[in-house]
Amino acid sequence: MRIVNGNFQQNEPQPAVELQNVGVLASGRWILHDINLSLPTGVCCAMVGPNGCGKSTLARVLAGFTWPTRGAVKVLGETFGETDLHELRKHIKLVQAANLVDFEPDMPARDVVVTGAFGTVLLFDHPTDAHRARTSELMSQLGVSHLSESKYATLSTGERMRVLIARALLAPPALLLLDEPTAGLDLPGREMLLAGLDQIMTTSNPKPTILMISHHVEELPTATDWAVLMREGKISEVGPVDEVFCDTPMSKAFDRPVRVSRADGRFTARLAVARAPRP
Repeated sequence: MRIVNGNFQQNEPQPAVELQNVGVLASGRWILHDINLSLPTGVCCAMVGPNGCGKSTLARVLAGFTWPTRGAVKVLGETFGETDLHELRKHIKLVQAANLVDFEPDMPARDVVVTGAFGTVLLFDHPTDAHRARTSELMSQLGVSHLSESKYATLSTGERMRVLIARALLAPPALLLLDEPTAGLDLPGREMLLAGLDQIMTTSNPKPTILMISHHVEELPTATDWAVLMREGKISEVGPVDEVFCDTPMSKAFDRPVRVSRADGRFTARLAVARAPRP
């Protein structure tokens, strides 16, 4: 994978992400340390771990918004420090509940999505019929078609998240980073979002590499096929999802006895707490 004349090209399979001994020091504390990670291209990878273990910081490193204190970062075949990050970011989209950009409060949700075609916050250019059609398709997949004319300021946190994911996908990225995309969603909204992500992973050609950060394995799409567990700023386990989201690795990551099950492609995790006998 390389960027050639402003275009992303994939010539031969290689990792979408390669990190070697990456560390991030902030306020005298190592938020991340000794991070070694390789993610195959085209996987839908879940990153799970306790609060404060460094998941969001790692996502910002991959997006080029946080520079590592030490270590080597290679994303989409480009080595940080040897490539034009501005150019590389055109092929990486980071969506976080705490928004990195501010849109005009009165901008309709539909227009927020359309700005994804141009990489701008305001809609300076005239969208084509293809842009409008793709916007409608993505908003439908993610369950926000009914919000098309709603002002951005009136959207709930969960609604904004789905609108921003649609925006990120309008110009298909090679790497999509989703930081707690189900935060603030009710049950129907969550299921609609996950179904939309499943559809995107099964219909896109080429498939994007998706890294999805979550606190709960219950909030992951069935398309999830790779997983990363983090604990105290380090990666405790990485690999195919069925080898990572099982009792022993999960118990190690959360320092508690955890029991994991899977049904219809969806995971469930529970603490293995002994129950008091009934009287």
